[in-house]
Amino acid sequence: VPHGGLSKGDPVTARRSFALAALALLLAAAAQAQNPADAAWARGDLETARRLYAERLTADSSDVRALHRMGLLLSWDGRYAKGIALLDRLLLVAPENGDARLDRARVLAWAERFDESVAGYEEALRRAPGDRQALLGLAQTMAWMDRLEPARAIYARLLAADPTDLEAGQGEARVTLWDGRLIAAEAEWRAVLTLDTTNAASLVGLSQTLRWQGRPDAAREALARIPAERRTGRDYLEERRQ
Repeated sequence: VPHGGLSKGDPVTARRSFALAALALLLAAAAQAQNPADAAWARGDLETARRLYAERLTADSSDVRALHRMGLLLSWDGRYAKGIALLDRLLLVAPENGDARLDRARVLAWAERFDESVAGYEEALRRAPGDRQALLGLAQTMAWMDRLEPARAIYARLLAADPTDLEAGQGEARVTLWDGRLIAAEAEWRAVLTLDTTNAASLVGLSQTLRWQGRPDAAREALARIPAERRTGRDYLEERRQ
């Protein structure tokens, strides 16, 4: 079964999806920003934030927040090497910064430096055993490497701890799909959809599974269940063109 849609382009899709999710969280966290760079970040003015964080780093090359956010901004633009270099500098200054360590592993995966990404997630797990975000990232990276069984085992571990873990359920269904087990994948996507009946990622996954089964009408029906405001993102747009 070919990896279409939810596939080898996934590092790019994941980078964009993570950027949107991270922004939503970080905008709220930065709402009370006390300086111009943080204020620009808080209102989503990323070009201004980039310029001001660069100025802060010129003044203080060990500014942890500026290193972290500039690393992310560069990575979201696909400038992985420069983003990773800044995150490396941050971890030299603040080796206990767990968020930066996870982001570094994530960016390495986007850059398709998978072995380094796995090592980064494993180091994060040594420092914080059982960390959910580290386990999700490690499983996703292993799936991109076609190491499907180790990825499945991690998702199963997360679901054993919390059967309502939406991201773990989606990951498990995606791995099953990529493994070519189309009937099982359909069942897993439908189970995940009981947690959120209009989740766009789950419905795109179900649509792709049904299409690979040779059921194009059912696939289109699954896509049609996505609310209009959620019909965004690379995976949705690619699946809609099929």
